[in-house]
Amino acid sequence: MMPVFKMATPKPATAERLADLWVRYAETRDGKLREQLVLEHAPLVKYVIDRMAIPLPPCLEYEDLISHGIVGLIQAVDRYDPSRGVPFRTYAIARIRGQVLDTLRRLDLVPRSARQRAREIERAIQTLRKELGRNPSEEEIADHLGISVDAVRTALQQAACVLVSMDGVFANDDEEGLSIGEMLEDQETLSPMEHLEELDLRQRLRETLQELSERERLVLSLYYEQELTMKEIGKVLGVTESRVSQIYSRAILTLRALMQEDGG
Repeated sequence: MMPVFKMATPKPATAERLADLWVRYAETRDGKLREQLVLEHAPLVKYVIDRMAIPLPPCLEYEDLISHGIVGLIQAVDRYDPSRGVPFRTYAIARIRGQVLDTLRRLDLVPRSARQRAREIERAIQTLRKELGRNPSEEEIADHLGISVDAVRTALQQAACVLVSMDGVFANDDEEGLSIGEMLEDQETLSPMEHLEELDLRQRLRETLQELSERERLVLSLYYEQELTMKEIGKVLGVTESRVSQIYSRAILTLRALMQEDGG
């Protein structure tokens, strides 16, 4: 078990002070400045892990995930280049969740079979849409795959952790890709070429979102726009956290299938 990092909560820095810290750290690579930057952004670790909705097995504790997440944060601080114009928060979140996901993979807590089943469900959605002219129900997906509805829902719940961790619509198993959350945001640091490319992606995403059910859109809105956790969304909808995970996964897999369909 990894040692648990104990970090005091610092007084929030102003934007000007943070910018100054980054400039001085980039110039000197001073260890004390590095520690200050890690401490300033430490709350991001809990934020990321809470939103990943990871079912913890007996061999892993919440504090272990925090420790692994902090390793990702430290790597983000060490590798971040302010001159690229990417907000540190965006860069760090990707590093943190990537580090946690790598840990889960090493411990075999996100089995490859779950990811394979998620791909099968995604392909089933694509096939059934062509046949039905609409998004299929869980019952229709189960019938197409020759499994029970409970098996489909279990697969969706197991896939939630991976999908939250690498929620890129165009991501494959080895890449995070552009996340849905990032595409829903209005980024101000894009180059002209990036702006044109991502403008098209965002437009396609917004159009595709309208094809989801009202409940699926609500879950995505609460998760990405209101930044609620799966547990909090469950309380809003009056359903279990596991059911929210299932709805979330079905929505993401449907979006991926539709975006790939639209993209040819």
